[in-house]
Amino acid sequence: MGTIAPAEHELTTMVDRQIDSQMRDQVAAHPIAQQARGSGAPPTLGDGNLLSGGATAETPHALPYSTLTAKHPEYQADYWRECRALYAGGPRLFLDLIVFKRLFPRHQFEAADVYRARMERAFYIAYPGEIIDNLLAGFASDPIRLTAGTDDKTGDEHELPDWWAEFAEDVSAPGGETCPIGTFAVEWLREAMQTRVAWALVDLPRRDPDAPAPQSLLEEEQAGILDPYVCPLPAESVIDWEEDEDTRELRWVLCYWRSRPRASIQDTREFVTERWVLWTATEWASYRCTWNPARPPKPEEWIARDGGGPHKFGTVPIVRLEVPEGMYAMGKMHSIAKEHFNKRNAVAWAEYKSLFADLYEFLGGEAGAFNPAMSPAASEAQMDPDRATNQTRGQGWTQVRGKDDSAMYVGPPTEGFKIALESCAELMRELHRVMFSMALSANMDSAALQRSGDSKEKDQASIAVILTKCGELVRDGVARLRDLVARVHGNVEEAKEVEPTGGQKFDAASIAATITEAVEFLNGVPQRSPTLTKRYLYKLYKMVAGVTDLSPEDLEAIRKELDSAVTAESLMMTDPNAPPPVDP
Repeated sequence: MGTIAPAEHELTTMVDRQIDSQMRDQVAAHPIAQQARGSGAPPTLGDGNLLSGGATAETPHALPYSTLTAKHPEYQADYWRECRALYAGGPRLFLDLIVFKRLFPRHQFEAADVYRARMERAFYIAYPGEIIDNLLAGFASDPIRLTAGTDDKTGDEHELPDWWAEFAEDVSAPGGETCPIGTFAVEWLREAMQTRVAWALVDLPRRDPDAPAPQSLLEEEQAGILDPYVCPLPAESVIDWEEDEDTRELRWVLCYWRSRPRASIQDTREFVTERWVLWTATEWASYRCTWNPARPPKPEEWIARDGGGPHKFGTVPIVRLEVPEGMYAMGKMHSIAKEHFNKRNAVAWAEYKSLFADLYEFLGGEAGAFNPAMSPAASEAQMDPDRATNQTRGQGWTQVRGKDDSAMYVGPPTEGFKIALESCAELMRELHRVMFSMALSANMDSAALQRSGDSKEKDQASIAVILTKCGELVRDGVARLRDLVARVHGNVEEAKEVEPTGGQKFDAASIAATITEAVEFLNGVPQRSPTLTKRYLYKLYKMVAGVTDLSPEDLEAIRKELDSAVTAESLMMTDPNAPPPVDP
């Protein structure tokens, strides 16, 4: 699984698969749609006439369009869209003209052609993405995982039950790209860093309508229809929700997607399809309408329910991960990144204007000011009032000028460049400072590298605190996902032994500093305890190799090799004069 999909992409879940094909057939068969395909012209819709989704107040379970489009007070799609653009840069910023113009506004009284030229030359350095990705790389150093407890003697994790081990290795929908729970946790947190809130839906595979209905729980398990999977929900897709004031448990959640599907090569993408899915503690319901952009739905029009039914979760099968305001990365960096984007481009624009200066001619006398009879010293060249423009210019050509004529290149003043560039550099440092990443902002000279080393030690201590809190939040979210999965899969008792771990140990020291410390410790302190030495080396090897690069089998092999290599005798050989150590 890569980054979480943007809101305009359709979600692939059991609900989608059940209703998508039949709705596409209905829309394609609609007379208005057929008319549009046959004539090549957009259809004319009467008042309240939708291609699909139209209903009346008497239609069972139908809802007004205004009800379905109502948003939660905390819904901030426009702001999240800007945050995503500032995080990613590239096409996310430059190809979204609406967001680009909000983040890169036109100057007061600026000519339209000048603004277009500045837009064409605009560039953006995605510092927020670098900062967040660096933070998440640290989070991945102790990945979130599911465990069944640890061994008191060795500290190693017990093996998970078979089903939970398979689930932890791939939490994604069947047929999709494999996504371990640790990878999902990182992407979930990446979403929260951009939008403050991240959502995840637990769903079940689609039942084959042509297959015989399972007659028992065992048959359902054997058919795989009780194997839940996790779908990320972009924040923009969750438009409204309600929760219990005391328990903060979700009472209902309304999800929304908008697209312009093209059912076949003969069709076009002119029609807009809107889709809503309402989840409650006991059931789900789907609503959909398709309409022509020339006549969008009116608030009072009714939208029919086109799918739904009960589910087995016993609660809303959606989990929300929300980071505190102080840990909302893009919330801290949004305005600083926007200011740096505009100021850095203003400096670049001024640099271009100064680099391409204009040649100005300064003539010694005005046209017609010379009278040969009164001023015999005036040359023939000075008598020509157009001498600044009527001579060929270029390499190998000579300009004929008058006595007091001169020429020079004139450009805008450059005194403010230094101040502006210093201001840009300070904004860049502020971006890193607010996220405790000052070492990343250092220049690559020797003095700066020394400061970078000092800053890095302080940064890592602060980042370790942030990551520890992030780990706590993500573990809690994964635990709620685990509970949802256990409810529908029927292994609630077994799930009590399964706990999310990881996201807890983020050493503030670098690997180089740790190795230096280890050399001093192992060579400077007499080694008398084989147990301590084995544990110390085991932890050091894991840090150097990286826990994400070693499988459980590799770690077990390393532990056994240390057990064999580090003995009382081997420690005594390092210091022949030392008294024999006690081997436990």
